[in-house]
Amino acid sequence: MFTRFKGHRRVSNALTTSSTSSSMNSPSEITTISTYRDSHDELPQAHLAPKVDVIDDLYDFFTDDTAMADDDILAFETTEKQHRKRQALIQQLFDFESDYVNRLHVILLYFKRPISLHYQPSSSSSSSTRSSSYDSNAGIQIHHLQQQQQQQQQRNHHSSNISSALLSPFLSKQPSSSLPKNPTPSASNSSSFYTPSFSSSHVNINMHDIDVLFASIEPLYKLHEEFLEKLSERFRIWSSLQLVSDILQPLLSSILPVYNPYFENYPKIMAILEIIGKSRDGTKLTETVVTNPGGIGRVHLLSLLELPLYAIARYHQLITEITKLTDFNHPDLRHLKICQHKVQKMDLDVNPRVNICQNISRLMDMSLTVIGSPLMMDQPRQLIKSGKLCYVEGKSTHDLRICFLTSDQLITARPSSTAGSNKLHFKGKVSLKGATIKTVNRIDASFVITENATTDTSHQHADDIELLLNASGTSPSRQHHFKMEKEDLHSWVREIQNVVQSLRQRK
Repeated sequence: MFTRFKGHRRVSNALTTSSTSSSMNSPSEITTISTYRDSHDELPQAHLAPKVDVIDDLYDFFTDDTAMADDDILAFETTEKQHRKRQALIQQLFDFESDYVNRLHVILLYFKRPISLHYQPSSSSSSSTRSSSYDSNAGIQIHHLQQQQQQQQQRNHHSSNISSALLSPFLSKQPSSSLPKNPTPSASNSSSFYTPSFSSSHVNINMHDIDVLFASIEPLYKLHEEFLEKLSERFRIWSSLQLVSDILQPLLSSILPVYNPYFENYPKIMAILEIIGKSRDGTKLTETVVTNPGGIGRVHLLSLLELPLYAIARYHQLITEITKLTDFNHPDLRHLKICQHKVQKMDLDVNPRVNICQNISRLMDMSLTVIGSPLMMDQPRQLIKSGKLCYVEGKSTHDLRICFLTSDQLITARPSSTAGSNKLHFKGKVSLKGATIKTVNRIDASFVITENATTDTSHQHADDIELLLNASGTSPSRQHHFKMEKEDLHSWVREIQNVVQSLRQRK
């Protein structure tokens, strides 16, 4: 419709056609605004200017409309891409919930019944014989409940079951005899809570402990199974304008009442699991292969029991991303923002307790990985550092050790000689209470830990002979010489010194 001429001016084809009729005999003339001459030469320029300006305005109008159309296409493509990302995130929410519910169900279906039958007092005679046998690998003696009760009368520092012997790390630090009837959680005292010790040779697993092991999982399973069912129903009628906040809000309102007992009982859950895992049938009871329609392969009970620790943070991440990708005109945006704010506050509130429980999980994993190691969950401990060190014996013998520094001792283990095995074999432990550490040679990157003889009466019923000798003052102080890479010397010495100093301040 439009033609471009010299001088970058624009006129319509209609004007050009009518104008060129009188100039057929002059083909050499150029049709431009500045050189064109015909019968209208006498007309003043003032009469032509308005016509040309109107045509220019029309051209500019249509040109701008084309640019606006390009912007609309680009905006549509951006919106469509954002919509697809949002749909993918909602699908991730569904997939996460489906897998989570499946794994919680595995705990109840594949582990609760076998463990309950194994430790049930009224089970078969063979089970009774098995439950009273001594496990030489883990150093655990399982007795009947009546035998355990008799031992409690002889030793007041023992208790009838593990779950009553262990206090939650969120309770205040005080002796068990002075605990209030309804203690209140306190995350601030989590690093120094009091727990009555129990000897590995006088531990009893009874049905109360089994109930504690699985009691927190059943409410979690029911809560998330109900949420998954609502998600599934919504997906059957899903469209781009469907709401999801209306089914998220009931879930978020119920999370803390259901998850708080799980957090509070987590140390007890791990202590009970440690006893079971170190028993003769520990592998059979704590590992299985799941081949159901939602099969997850070989799983360990520890990895399943710690799943709820990460659930709230996962909801926070998914809900935040879904909210960011929700269009401002979407009917669900306002309620999604409310959900996002609520889950963010919830995540911040539970984060200190989650960190403590995660550290307990790492300590528990170490305990089950190191074959023959002493119980780690019998006292409130934290895993501070782990790594490879060389244990120096004599002048030329350097034995590679995998070392685990906890808040009261240093555990040393030897890697397994079996190819492909991640198991470790317990070699010894170094008590850091009253110990001293000294750098021997910074060039060779080595240090020595000296254990001091102690008269601590809290070890009077311990199974470790050397520890008993140290407690009685009849055993000389032991020295442990370690060597490592130069870049690791400072961090190991600093962390061990911090532990020793912290133990001195507890006196």
